[in-house]
Amino acid sequence: MQKKSLKIIIFLIVILLLVIVFCFVKTESEENRAEEKQNYVLTQQELEELNKELWAEQNKGGTFKVSSAPGLFPKFLSGWLDPKYPKLGDNQYISIKMKDPNGIQNVILKIRDDKNRDLIIEELSLTLVEGDNKEGIWATDWKVHDVNEIFMTTFIAQNIQGKRDNLDYFVFIDNK
Repeated sequence: MQKKSLKIIIFLIVILLLVIVFCFVKTESEENRAEEKQNYVLTQQELEELNKELWAEQNKGGTFKVSSAPGLFPKFLSGWLDPKYPKLGDNQYISIKMKDPNGIQNVILKIRDDKNRDLIIEELSLTLVEGDNKEGIWATDWKVHDVNEIFMTTFIAQNIQGKRDNLDYFVFIDNK
């Protein structure tokens, strides 16, 4: 009987030790998590600086998608804006990649009011800056002025045969 009682006592001591170790590890783990969480708390100023950095990274030049009907030329392939979200007074670089087996004669860009699309704010001729007139990139830059929070860019491309195609793209002003 004493052996059985001794075994039970040893078993209970082992269980008690396991419970103590488990509680200690759990408490230490919770303290570590609380400490880690505290390390991730940012001040308002740090948060604002981080937001500015993220916005600046997102506002770097970027492509925009275009679509042209298959088999029709001139064909718009892709576009680029830098900055993507300009402020009033910024210089904005705008380019468009074009393709036409007969050759592009010219590309014009009309900056238009988004609400009154007949109101042309500025009209610019794009210059071939890369490739050739059969497949190349046409570009210009302009100083952003006299536009609303959203403005419309209309690319008008004409090939050597006199065929034309238009592409409208909306640009959003950075109000931050």
